[in-house]
Amino acid sequence: MRAIVRAFVVLGAGLWGSAALADDAFDGQALLKSCGEYLAVREGATEKQPGTFESGKCAGFVRGAIAAHALDVAVARTRDGQASSRICVPEKARLSDEVRVFHDYLKAHPSKLDWPGIDLLYAALIDAWPCPERPAH
Repeated sequence: MRAIVRAFVVLGAGLWGSAALADDAFDGQALLKSCGEYLAVREGATEKQPGTFESGKCAGFVRGAIAAHALDVAVARTRDGQASSRICVPEKARLSDEVRVFHDYLKAHPSKLDWPGIDLLYAALIDAWPCPERPAH
C-alpha cells in the first residue's frame, strides 16, 4: 500500500513540475484548442464524438492534475496532521465545470498561452476557487 501511495506522490510531483509538462502539447495554446473541443462536444456544438483525442487530452490533463493536487494535500495532511492549499474545488464540481474554468481562463489571458499548461491550470483554479483565508492563531 505504501508503495502505491509513493507512486502516486511521485506522479503528483511530476505533474506539478512545470518542466515535466513544458512540452508544446501541454502549453496554453494547445490546451485552449483541446479544452474548446471538449466543451463543444459536451455542448453538442460539434459532430465529433466525445472520445476524440483532443477532447480527451484536455479532460485527462485537468482531471489528472486536480487529482494529483488533492492527493498531495491528503498525503501532507496524513504526514503532518495538517495541510493547506490555495485551491478549493467545490465538491459538486464536475469535470465539465473544471474544464470550463480552465478554458475561460485561457481565453481571458491570451498573452500567457505560451506558458506551461500546468502553471495556467493552477492559476485558473486559484482564481476561480480560492480557499478561504484561515484566521491566524
